[in-house]
Amino acid sequence: MPRLRTQLKPATIFLAMVVTASILEGCGRKVGSLATFSGGVLGGAEYYQGTEGLNGNELKSRLHMIIRDAMRLNYNQTINELQFTDQDDLHPDRVIMIYSGKSLAAAGDGTASDWNREHIWAKVRGFPHADMIPYTDLHHLRACEVTVNSTRSSMDFGEVAAGREVTDAPGVRYDSDLGIFEPRDEVKGDIARVMFYMDVRYQGDRAKEPDLRLVEHLPAHIRNGVDADGHGYFANLSTLIRWHEQDPVDDRERRRNERVWQVQGNRNPFVDHPEFVREVFPAP
Repeated sequence: MPRLRTQLKPATIFLAMVVTASILEGCGRKVGSLATFSGGVLGGAEYYQGTEGLNGNELKSRLHMIIRDAMRLNYNQTINELQFTDQDDLHPDRVIMIYSGKSLAAAGDGTASDWNREHIWAKVRGFPHADMIPYTDLHHLRACEVTVNSTRSSMDFGEVAAGREVTDAPGVRYDSDLGIFEPRDEVKGDIARVMFYMDVRYQGDRAKEPDLRLVEHLPAHIRNGVDADGHGYFANLSTLIRWHEQDPVDDRERRRNERVWQVQGNRNPFVDHPEFVREVFPAP
């Protein structure tokens, strides 16, 4: 049975999680199947209270206020937590790589020659230092082969017309000249929803939290995805919206959202409520 974690949430919600998990275990089901909760107490009306009837910037602001209530993790902690959040369903001692989909042994500190921590929103685009809050946010940290992580670097996500296939990750392509990285189809929606979360979660309104912004095209004055004030940018918003719609939320993504909630105490609203995407991010 996966670990249950205390989190920065009301006692009533935490109690509901514990009681429901106990019931599931008593029925012979793993707590890892917490995907069943996503429409209930944990990911339902109570957590998203105050969002009813909102859209656009009003909805974005309300979601930001909800999801910024989270536990700050130490970067060293994140290795163990990724072994929990990205666990292979069939082999609990292994983890699934985000881009290739391969299952690798979980053992190790994440810095060996097999896998390490990929920042989906590249850390050089807004939070280059380990003491900054998004640096350790599990919603965008994923297990990834060292070689694939290095290849992706800090490239924008997008669709590659030519380019090359990534070594060790069949179906993943990149164009280093254009700075574009295209994940495999099975996780394009997952990647998009992570990027939406990061844009909403980080508004630059608290210490060590940059303002992260998704745009269609990088402004001319932006160099390497960061402006003079340290705000981070990623391009191709319309592509991310399309990926979100073409690759809907699945049970594995819901389960990961539940597990991150258990660890750091906040959720990705675009996993719980996919309809929020069009309401927060109008098509460019």
